[in-house]
Amino acid sequence: MALPSNVVHDALEEYGVTMDSIKWDNVQNRITVEMSYKLLHFTIDLEHDELELQLPQLDESTSIAEAYQLRFGSRLDESVPEGSYSGATSVFGQSVKGMAAFSSAAGTLDFSVSGAISLACDDEPYTYDGSGSISLTNEDVAGDCLHDSLEAYDATIDEVSYDAASNSVTVVVDAFLSISLTLQHVDGHGLPIILDQE
Repeated sequence: MALPSNVVHDALEEYGVTMDSIKWDNVQNRITVEMSYKLLHFTIDLEHDELELQLPQLDESTSIAEAYQLRFGSRLDESVPEGSYSGATSVFGQSVKGMAAFSSAAGTLDFSVSGAISLACDDEPYTYDGSGSISLTNEDVAGDCLHDSLEAYDATIDEVSYDAASNSVTVVVDAFLSISLTLQHVDGHGLPIILDQE
């Protein structure tokens, strides 16, 4: 242990301890460390500790809901909105499209609507009550993207809700008439993710 920049060397030197030897016994799968401190000599035996790793057994018959419960320890219907959701509807023949991308860790979402009204706001803070209701924190705060975009159309968001069973988000916008958008969860390529729940 003669390397002055070595962390072990520095720690031993600080306490005046000398490491005499480190030996591995491949028969007993044990490491023996011999050290000295002034006139004292001592030995530390490190036994191998078997670590049992319990992995869930999955096969082609395991549904997404079952796999989710095995992996995260909770039912899918106790989950939160996460990732991207998109959908469209038609109002008097005009297409209205919506998109929401949730980050539950950050507590923010990116939200956009195009068609009868057009808005795009990123990093909007939100809260989720765990039973389906999503509140957009800054909807009534002047200067916030969502507030100002809605005000430009004299519009309001009447409802944002999450259905865990179908992993979908419903947004109801009131802009001279009520527009209801159901946004389905999509993967990174914009393709719907179908949940196989029995």
